[in-house]
Formats: sequence, structure tokens, C-alpha cells
Amino acid sequence: MSSVAGLSSNITSGEPPSGSASVQVKTHPVVLATRTQYAIPTEKYMIPATWRRFHLSQLINKVLALPQPVPFDFIVNGEMLRVSLGDWCLARGIEEEETLEIEYIESVLPPERVSSMPHPDWVSSISCEQKGYLLTGSYDSTVRLYNDGQQLLHTIGGHSGPVSSICFIPPAGNKISDGSEALIASASYDTTARIVSVPLSLPNPDDMDPQYPKPLASLCLHTLAVSSISSNASGRNLLTGGWDTFVGVWSTDIPEADEVDEVAYPTFDADRKKRRKVSKKDPNGPTAAEKAMLDLAITSNGKMIATANGDRTISLFQVGNPAPPTQLAHTSPVTAISAHPISPHHVVSGCMDGTVRIWDLRSTTGAVESFVAIGDQQKAEESKGKVKSKVLGLDWSRGNLIGCAGELGVDIWKVNIGN
Repeated sequence: MSSVAGLSSNITSGEPPSGSASVQVKTHPVVLATRTQYAIPTEKYMIPATWRRFHLSQLINKVLALPQPVPFDFIVNGEMLRVSLGDWCLARGIEEEETLEIEYIESVLPPERVSSMPHPDWVSSISCEQKGYLLTGSYDSTVRLYNDGQQLLHTIGGHSGPVSSICFIPPAGNKISDGSEALIASASYDTTARIVSVPLSLPNPDDMDPQYPKPLASLCLHTLAVSSISSNASGRNLLTGGWDTFVGVWSTDIPEADEVDEVAYPTFDADRKKRRKVSKKDPNGPTAAEKAMLDLAITSNGKMIATANGDRTISLFQVGNPAPPTQLAHTSPVTAISAHPISPHHVVSGCMDGTVRIWDLRSTTGAVESFVAIGDQQKAEESKGKVKSKVLGLDWSRGNLIGCAGELGVDIWKVNIGN
């Protein structure tokens, strides 16, 4: 067993200064473990009960003699340590002699706002998955493609209702380079989805008959608004989901002729709807929360599905596990959610009150960081805080960047989650 006395000479533990009356210092035996690159010897440490996250983080840095300080967070029994060790144990009835197993992880650094992009109407969807480009879908029925310099490359019309969801369709090799064409898919409240092709460069202003954006296909299946569209990694298939409870699986191979009579879609088949309403639920089918789901995301390891719910919660479902989902509480209806592309532990959520929260799923008692998305800084300042931008869409597919879409346009935030 190791004492931390020799390792903590520069750490303020909150004990009385020299010359004060002697006070018995309570300690707890602790075993510290990590799955990061910053592992310390696995042994039992006697930690003062007054120590908090800051002191434990200093201990790790001192043991490893790190040249640059690295902040850490600490998880005890699935909870992020936010009070002193003694207070945490007292609140849970843990005795002084009981050994605590604590996992430490790199802290999520405070998010930094990089840029904002006002739009003429609400922005419902955003994608920054392709490096160098930004794609937005708006309530003015328009899809817009920007480069990283916030230069508008293309304005893509074609829908007769608000655009609800957008995505890039990856080409072979999953890379898009400057000057090549991009395939873009969009879904709309007009009950259709569309595929278009655009070059990833500015159009020629002297072109009197521009061929781009080039419409390639209209996808007609849904009888109500199409709320979501997504491509698989190969770019060969698309998935659509709608308010009519249908899920459509599509091939991105463009046919030479229409496969259906376009004037027949969208239609409303009352008999078909009635059959759907009275059909029995498959007892072996997937389970879901008995609540409205406004968005969903799957973690990078494919083991957990997170749903954004209108009752101010996120539900966490373990894939293949019928146990009830874990709930993450919010203060406002959750409208958007996105998972980190690499870390299986992190998701980001956005709410109607404009708050964006970053969660570490190893501890579900509270968000590790949060910020307020703005979009149009000028409008926010003119309202003197009265106007808050509802978060309508999120994208975390670039890892270190989070794209936020909402009432006042688009915000881009830089986030470092560590490991």
C-alpha cells in the first residue's frame, strides 16, 4: 500500500496549516485504473477524504512526471466524481476502510466556438462529415454546400417543403477531393427524398446553361414527411425514415428510366394505413421507448443506440439487451443527437432551449460539458438574450468539430474529448 505523502508535496489537500491544532486526516484506500495511455502502477493508494478531482488529477500527473499537465476526470461506480472523496462516500454509506476502484479518463476540455453562419431560415440539418466542406438543409426547402472558408458553392433546390435531413453519399474509396463531384441526398416534409450531383468547386459565372446541380433521382415511398436520410459507408445504399412509420432501403444505382409512375406518388392509401394501425407488434422485434423519438445515433462500436426524446430525456439502449434503457435527464425536449465517430463513449445532444451537452456514457449522472449554440451572433445580441436558437440538428462526424443547426443558423464548435 502506498501513501501519497511523498507524491503530493505541492498539492493542496485542504488540511490545517503548520502550527494549527493537530487534526486526524481521514483517508480512503483507492485503486486507480485507466484504459488510456496514462497508466500508473496498479496498487492501493491511501487518499485523503478531502481530495477532489483536481487533487487526484495532480496525483496522476506527478506519478507519471508528465512534461505538460493533462487534466483527468474520475469515475466511481458509474458516477463522475464532482465532490470530495469523503462527501461522495458519506452520501452513499461507504465505510472508511472500504477500497474504492476508480477509473480515470482524460477530461473533455471546454468547447471553443470556431465560427457561425447565419441562414435566411431555420436550419434543420447539418453535415460536416466530409473534410473541407459543410452541408446544410433548411426550412426554406434549400440545401446549401459550403467550403471550410464558409464560401457558398451551391444552392440546391427541388423540394416543395422544408428540408428535414441531408447527407453526403460516399463515392468509391470514401474520399472526396477538390474539383470532383459530390452526391448529396436530402429528405423533406414534401414526402420525398432526392439525390443530386454537384461539383466541389464554384460554378463558372460565364456558364449560360449550367448543368449543376444535376438531379439524379427522386425517391418516392413515404406518405408523410420524410424525417431522416442516411447513407452507409460504401455509398451503395440509403436509408430513409418517415412520419408514416415506414423505413425505406434504397440502392444508389441510378436507373435509366423511372421505376414508378411519378404522378402516383406520394399517395395516401387509407386502407393500407388502417391495416398498419391494427397490425400486431412482432414480439421478437426490436424494443423501443414508449415515447416520441426525435433523433437517434449509434455509438462507433455499434453496441449502444441513443435516442433523443421529446420528454426531456435521452434513452440509451444496449444492442441485443432487452433491459430497460438508461435515461439521461435534460431540462428541455431533446431535438438532436450525434455520436462521436471514434470514441464509443461520447455523444452530443441538443435541446429546444439552445443548450448542447456532451456526454460520457461511462457516467450517466450528468453531462461533462455544455454550451449554448447561437448561430447568428448579431440577432442574439440585438435580442439581449431574449432570442435563443433552438437546436434542430447536430453532427459530430469530424471528431474534433461539432456542427450545430438551429433557428439562428449554424454554429461550429471545436471539442477535444481526450481518450
